[in-house]
Amino acid sequence: MKYFTKGTFEGASKISGSAMAGSILRGNDGCLGCIVRCGRVVEFRGKKIHGPEYETVASFGSLLLIDDLESIVEFNYLLNNLGMDSISAGVTIAFTMWMTEKGIGNFDVKWGDAEKVRELLFDIAMRKGLGNELAEGVRYLESKYNVKGYGAHVKGLEIPMHDPRAFSSLACAYAVHVRGACHLPHQMYLYEMGKVLEEYGIVSNDRFANDGKGILTAKVQNFTELFNAVTMCAFMPVTPKILADLLKFATGFEFTVDSIAKAGERMLTLKRLYDLKCGINSTHDTLPEIVLQPLEGGTMGNVPDVKKQVEEFYNFRKWVNGVPSKEKLKELDLEWAS
Repeated sequence: MKYFTKGTFEGASKISGSAMAGSILRGNDGCLGCIVRCGRVVEFRGKKIHGPEYETVASFGSLLLIDDLESIVEFNYLLNNLGMDSISAGVTIAFTMWMTEKGIGNFDVKWGDAEKVRELLFDIAMRKGLGNELAEGVRYLESKYNVKGYGAHVKGLEIPMHDPRAFSSLACAYAVHVRGACHLPHQMYLYEMGKVLEEYGIVSNDRFANDGKGILTAKVQNFTELFNAVTMCAFMPVTPKILADLLKFATGFEFTVDSIAKAGERMLTLKRLYDLKCGINSTHDTLPEIVLQPLEGGTMGNVPDVKKQVEEFYNFRKWVNGVPSKEKLKELDLEWAS
């Protein structure tokens, strides 16, 4: 809320899922044969169109202090048509609102100004006027206007609508991920809310705690790294045992709970080695100050200890200062990739 600087939003109920269900929701859609069907069909100005999901509702709603559901539906429609990502676009616009409030730059966009946001979406897509700057994203703006630590990104990728102050292990997950602040591959918030994977001893008893969260993140990554490789949606409630069996039945090769975890670790380690060759290293495994300030509301003033979690993550993975050790590479049969 308000570019990660508030813990409560008075207009939240106006843009909630229940508000959508009670007004404009007309059905669900999804991939062929899907049992989840996470897509939403809504009515907008007399037509049925694809509606916004959580990330868009938050990034163009509470993050910008906009509580008009119809405007958010329109933003979602425009984002899809213009080929823009709602998280990166929403966080970038929120950053300009924050800088405008602080007297930094000359963006002429205020909190809650839906009409100006609509205008900026077209300007960004067409790289027109200030939209040409905004099209470069948060990291570029942070550097140009010299506000280091206030750009809500990790490794250049804008932070999603799941706050590490609410789900502690997201701090480590965002910090160490090869793409930066990406919530989808691991979905650590699910485990912080009670999801358990007994096969790997994955469980979190306290979503605000720091102890064990680096290890928790590493274990979850080893499993969830497989999802893209097997072309499976991250929302599927599949256990390691089921996934191992599916792979065995599909390929004829023997897969076990342990072997798929090792496969996932090999994938993630290879990606890390690639990052290192591109100059991305342990100095980038951190979070910006903007999301490390205590807030009122549901997070109750909690702030994750990113450094502690990342060090625990490194130790568990046998990475030395963020670099996979020779011992670990040998264990994973990846000595050739160093």
